[in-house]
Amino acid sequence: MSRLHDKAFRDGRNDDPKSRFVSMFHGHIADPLQQYTLSEFAKPDSTIRVLVCTVAFGMGVAIGDVRQIIHWGKVPSLMTYWQEVGRCGRDGKPSRAIWYPKSVVGDDKTLLEKIKSDEDCVRRLVLQGFKLSQMSTDEFDAQLAKRDCSSSVKCLQCACELCVCCSHCRAKCT
Repeated sequence: MSRLHDKAFRDGRNDDPKSRFVSMFHGHIADPLQQYTLSEFAKPDSTIRVLVCTVAFGMGVAIGDVRQIIHWGKVPSLMTYWQEVGRCGRDGKPSRAIWYPKSVVGDDKTLLEKIKSDEDCVRRLVLQGFKLSQMSTDEFDAQLAKRDCSSSVKCLQCACELCVCCSHCRAKCT
């Protein structure tokens, strides 16, 4: 906030906390501010456009039109990450989750290396982390059989099977 100065506030009014474009949400802010932030952020015409938060945001929060989640830092597990980014696009519209990992451990480190190599579908790699040995592989096989884009021109808002999947698959769209 200190770098943004007046640009972080509607009409440059930094004397009014309710005019913030950027707000925070965590377990240590007062209940009235938490309630205000939640109710304001849920409005389609909310002043708050960016919410910097901890996992406290996901507990009991039902805001369906979150379009982008940027996850910063280490995650305790793949399951935790999946739950946190699951707050995005709950209304079924296209959304995006971005992860800037600082460090990972154990099996998640191997997964991160596979994702960074950009040699396979990110969605498939992540979902394999949840696959049990007795589960059918039909859904995973279907991921491999994605059809190429039917569009003859590369577009910014394509909705083919590749573009709606992940960044790796989107790059294969023609």
